[in-house]
Amino acid sequence: MGIADVSASRVVLIGVGAFENQALADLPSVPAGAKALQEALTDPGVWGVKPDCCVMVPGDAEVRQALGAVRSAAQQATDLLLIYYSGHGLTNTRGDLLLALHGTVPDEQETALPYDYLREVVIASQAARKVVVLDCCFSGRALVGWMRGTGGTDGIAAHAVIDDSTYLLTSSAETKLSLAPVGEAYTAFTGELIGVLTRGIPGAGDLLTTDDLYRGIYKALNAKSRPTPQQRTRNDGSAITIARNKAATRITQPKPDDDQTKVWAQRSAELGDTTAMLSLAYYLAGSGNLPEAETWWRRAADGGDALGMNNFGYLLEQRGELAEAEASYRRSADNGNALGMNNLGYLLEQRGELVEAEAWYRRAADNGSTLAMNNLGVLFEKREDLPEAEIWWRRAADNANTLGMHNLGRLLARRGDLQEAETWLRRAADGGESATMFILGSILQMRGDVAEAETWLRRAADNGSALGMNNLGVLLMKRGDLPEAETLFRRAADNGNAHGLFNLGVLFAKRRKPKQAEAWFRRAVDAGHTDALFNLGLLLQQRRKLAEAEVWFRRAADQGNSDAMDHLGVLLMKRRKLAESETWLRRAADNGSTDAMTVLARHFEQRDEQHEAEA
Repeated sequence: MGIADVSASRVVLIGVGAFENQALADLPSVPAGAKALQEALTDPGVWGVKPDCCVMVPGDAEVRQALGAVRSAAQQATDLLLIYYSGHGLTNTRGDLLLALHGTVPDEQETALPYDYLREVVIASQAARKVVVLDCCFSGRALVGWMRGTGGTDGIAAHAVIDDSTYLLTSSAETKLSLAPVGEAYTAFTGELIGVLTRGIPGAGDLLTTDDLYRGIYKALNAKSRPTPQQRTRNDGSAITIARNKAATRITQPKPDDDQTKVWAQRSAELGDTTAMLSLAYYLAGSGNLPEAETWWRRAADGGDALGMNNFGYLLEQRGELAEAEASYRRSADNGNALGMNNLGYLLEQRGELVEAEAWYRRAADNGSTLAMNNLGVLFEKREDLPEAEIWWRRAADNANTLGMHNLGRLLARRGDLQEAETWLRRAADGGESATMFILGSILQMRGDVAEAETWLRRAADNGSALGMNNLGVLLMKRGDLPEAETLFRRAADNGNAHGLFNLGVLFAKRRKPKQAEAWFRRAVDAGHTDALFNLGLLLQQRRKLAEAEVWFRRAADQGNSDAMDHLGVLLMKRRKLAESETWLRRAADNGSTDAMTVLARHFEQRDEQHEAEA
């Protein structure tokens, strides 16, 4: 998944640090943090979203103004919608999360912004990717009642998923306070978020995903014994990318193998050997001496070395000096360096200049850059031109690029070409990518290759994939290993996976513990899992709570669940609400329900017999 399109994305930042009511202490670090976050997100070296697409809500805004800004952004965004709130988090008597604004009075909930209002606006957006970040006390309460799901199920069945693009990140758990340390410029959570964005994460890829952000923030806060963040994800939400990793590298050159070779490189570099300059610069950069490394990359570039021009350009890009970086990349590209061509294309793509970016990617690909081949595939996927994306991912994969293999396998799996998808995913998974391991394991699981599916799903779960944890749990539950399945579902749920919550309900239903099952299904419903609506109705129907079961069947049926339509129709028929019963049974039958067809046929037969008797 490529970085979000800066012109098709929208950001709304709500940082409330001053309050009229004396019961709410002022938080001077909040607006400072929101401003710094805005600067980071609009920095082309981090993401580069257009300033007019990154709105800061006034600190004295009331509910209508704040929600209006979110609604406007939600209507405009077609790629990424990012909403950030920082301030006081409050709760009402029902335990709902309220976001305090400048004029909020704690006992008058209509003066605060209910999180549920914000959530509904975000859910209604047509943006392809949605991220909400909350930095406030009790923000973990937002994890209850977040995302909406789709799909159907036969009875109470476990959910294994292949593809899951919505993400929620909170500064604390639902019963925990967040921290605004005295004397620090920013709140504890936002300070670490800004740090991860502006410094990067060593060892991560070129792009930072939402999961990378979560792990980076968690690690930093946990090391300081401060409240740790929570996350919830759906539809590839943990793979959403909104930042370039400033600690990553897109540079290539030989490096000294030992100190003796370093001495040789130093001497040769001082005599004007540009290859030695590159080798020495790489050694110095690896040792943490970036200023001196920059000196040698600059000298190599000034000496006419195209690779030196590329590497010097990359260093400038990471510092946010994008005009200078572009100039250096152009020199490198004009001198025939494929990596310079690719990096110039990448820089232009992030700036929204897609036509020229494509041209440079094509030149780089023609000169053998497999990175450019993969990037062309990503570019065409964004344009929804999947045939062209496939062409470029195949070229990248055929030339041993693991990202190309992953993306090609993902595309093939999505359209049902599972056999070829498996071939490419195996090759990519061997490179250690947890997302690839998960997809491969899921394909094998569906095909019935349980032993090998388990191997790959375990590797995915061990590498932090919540989807891998869930699907491995499904596999184990099917073979009767309920204790380990429960452990995995709980791990998935703790990592924000709604399927984990749902499957805990399934597991407790199998154990004939309806109260525990009901509790987990209710949490899954709050997390947006629509199939849990039907399962709740089924549980309540089994316990003869028919009125309440009808409520849940209706909610599930309204979401398109055919089983719920069928059960609702039968329930209404037993209560002699024949017209409405027939309506729901017809809808279920139209969706392929043979049970509904059978009930309707019997109903019409009985009605005809009754009419004949009356005649």
